Amino acid sequence: MAHLPFPALACKNCSQPIPLPLATHPDMFQGHGSWPKGVEKRNFLCTLCRHAYEYSAVDVQMFLAQKDPRKEGKPYNVVSMWLPCGVGGCASLLEIRIVVAFDKDLRERALEILPKAQVHAIRCNKGHTLNGQLMPFGMAFDVVFDEDWVTSEYP
Repeated sequence: MAHLPFPALACKNCSQPIPLPLATHPDMFQGHGSWPKGVEKRNFLCTLCRHAYEYSAVDVQMFLAQKDPRKEGKPYNVVSMWLPCGVGGCASLLEIRIVVAFDKDLRERALEILPKAQVHAIRCNKGHTLNGQLMPFGMAFDVVFDEDWVTSEYP
């Protein structure tokens, strides 16, 4: 990891890279294999500044190895967090992704990040647009490995 450029999303708030593993079914027209084929847009939350935005394949860039926020030799996975929308009592789901080290507890990591998360024009499954701070406490949510990206094997 320390010597090679890596594909990532540039956070739309702090510009820090959000590294992406290989997609399970990559869109090879992008050249890096880190965005899923047939997937237009996905919501990602930067774990450094805790701001979430919508991204697409055109947002993936190659970053210099020196900017890699991951610890060398440690695999990372894309994780989906599913939360209720809540706009006007909407029970539809809002999906936001984060990149998590393979050895971290997914739910625990989500609980660390969500209380201070800010979302920017993130849509739920019914099309409601959310902006501002998320209010995850008292709300049910689920955290799972995202099937659109390769999941690292546990040692």
